[in-house]
Amino acid sequence: MRTILIISLIGVICSSCVYDRAEIIPFINKSDSAIYGVCFCESSLVKGRNLQIYKKITIKGQDTSIYPTYRAEKDSIGYIDVYWSKEKAVRDCKDKKLRFFFIKESVMKEYSWDEICERQLYAKKLVFTEEELVKMDWTVVYE
Repeated sequence: MRTILIISLIGVICSSCVYDRAEIIPFINKSDSAIYGVCFCESSLVKGRNLQIYKKITIKGQDTSIYPTYRAEKDSIGYIDVYWSKEKAVRDCKDKKLRFFFIKESVMKEYSWDEICERQLYAKKLVFTEEELVKMDWTVVYE
């Protein structure tokens, strides 16, 4: 009986640990070409998050490549991962603004991520406060 009580207590303690969960911010691509999206607090692209054209995965021992969720074809939706809550992502920025950078697929194919960051080769940057994002239902539109 004591063993069951101890195991139950350990389960309750472990399940009550608080971890920030990853969330996504959708973006709608209304342009005429595929784009990649990323967001930062910083006012320029930084090398910390390495965007890739394809993600390599293995399915039943077979290597294959898939497009990442932060890519959107024309007239479709992509998703930018934030590794904390959406609200926390904005609140952690010094000026309480989140910057969304969009990079054309042609640029992603031609340059490395380091070159894209060094030369700031994004097609568009959009800056929003939490209040603005809430009004937009946390969906960013790229046109």
